[in-house]
Amino acid sequence: MYNRTEHIYLYAKHWYKRSDDPIMDVQTIIENCEGHEFSRKDVVKIVFHIALRHLLDNDSGGSTDFKVEDFIYDLNPDNIWKFGVKEYEYWTSVLLKSLSVLSLTDIEDIKRLSNIDLFNGHPNSKVFELSDTGKDQKKKLMEYASNLSSNL
Repeated sequence: MYNRTEHIYLYAKHWYKRSDDPIMDVQTIIENCEGHEFSRKDVVKIVFHIALRHLLDNDSGGSTDFKVEDFIYDLNPDNIWKFGVKEYEYWTSVLLKSLSVLSLTDIEDIKRLSNIDLFNGHPNSKVFELSDTGKDQKKKLMEYASNLSSNL
């Protein structure tokens, strides 16, 4: 199986295509990594749990109180414009805000808090469909690896 947390980070950083239903996207990623089904609510909880590590991390800069307060404030239905959605739906808002936190997380913080090295991570079309960004990044990684091995 695949490391679901790594692929959630890759989705958050737009390496995978996005549809109009981000919960279903992440649900598919998690199910393809784990090999069994998850409910939509469980999917949101999994992503929130990953984001929470970063919200409560004192070493990644900023006050943890402010980061948590900002997260909660953005869940207000008056702020749905920030997520690019037309109708407010609580679980979708929690997921999108959590993905936003993950998308802005430095690769070094990801490695420190989740023990995942996105420098060596690879998007995988068996997990989810690659975005154009993901395809470009994968191609660059493969070229880089090829150049390293030819220089040895």
